[in-house]
Amino acid sequence: YHEGRTIETILDQDPQSALNYVMRLASVYSVLADRSIEAPPLQTNGILFLESGGTLILPPKILERLRNVQVEQQRRDTYELFNHPDLEGERGVVFSLGVMLYRISTGLFPYSADDEVELHSQMREMQILPPNNRTTSISGPFSKGVMEALDPLNEESRVCEFHAKLVEWVRAGLYAEIPEIEQTRLRAEGDRLEARYRSAFSRKRYLRRHGRRLGVI
Repeated sequence: YHEGRTIETILDQDPQSALNYVMRLASVYSVLADRSIEAPPLQTNGILFLESGGTLILPPKILERLRNVQVEQQRRDTYELFNHPDLEGERGVVFSLGVMLYRISTGLFPYSADDEVELHSQMREMQILPPNNRTTSISGPFSKGVMEALDPLNEESRVCEFHAKLVEWVRAGLYAEIPEIEQTRLRAEGDRLEARYRSAFSRKRYLRRHGRRLGVI
């Protein structure tokens, strides 16, 4: 039996404290990558931040068994929300860490859907709002780094490099001194972008479902 904190617990802590846990997790994944050890996917019911300071991650095969016995909603909340369907290895890990950072800094997951198919479609096709358009006091470099982690076309991300960025963000602080006029501009820009992104995704979804029928007509 091990005592510690789960990912669900740390995601609801204050952002600066939660950021330290993400840094611990990134450090573990970085060591695994350096030793050419298979990195298990991020699965919230398979990771425990121990009170002793260590981090416990269950082996990939056990994580897979856990997913296989979960109902769809449990699997979505513990696994699908954090993992891109097309990304594997280090790139997949960086994406998962980016999801955690987005949730910590904005209070929302970057993607949200009732079923796995819709969730995967969002991850593949939907543009998302940068964190500093949601929480306008967040520093620009942090927001940009999170967006790079969540960009599936950004194939250069490695865990060790992302961990180094996390160290810098923790040192510099999550928030920046943003003038009120700039925060107002960011909020207004966020409202416009979110409406545009959701509209574009809805069109893609409609064409994906009905495009062939429209072509025949």
